[in-house]
Amino acid sequence: MAVVALVAALSSMVSPVEGLLEFAADSGAARHLVSHEALAQQGGDASVIQPFLRPSHEFLRFHTGGGQRDSNLALGFQAHFVLSGCPFLQTIGQDVADGMSFVWKPGELPFFVKKGAKMFVDRDEGAKIYASRVHEFVPFSFKSLI
Repeated sequence: MAVVALVAALSSMVSPVEGLLEFAADSGAARHLVSHEALAQQGGDASVIQPFLRPSHEFLRFHTGGGQRDSNLALGFQAHFVLSGCPFLQTIGQDVADGMSFVWKPGELPFFVKKGAKMFVDRDEGAKIYASRVHEFVPFSFKSLI
């Protein structure tokens, strides 16, 4: 029932797409992030989300362009960590771990493939560049600087 109430509360906000908030898809963020400031920038009222804030299941320390920031507060059921002053970020790595795929072809807008959907991918191994590892939902790769 809390999910329905949160969706209803967020749906009352001003947005170019009715009832939706805009998130940046981020391959470098280890967790989904939200802030009261970003909510206000999208026409939302921070008091609307107050009833849906809860202590997070883990304490996180983020190292951002604006310096070190800590968070132990989450919003809603998908563990969007509340981090003062940050934009809304949806980590691509967490979405992929949750069963979606992310595709960005040259000259086209990137897109997510819904969980369980079928998609053709070139099976030629020579055409793929794999990440060397994934840490905290962030892919890392080796690349020559020359």
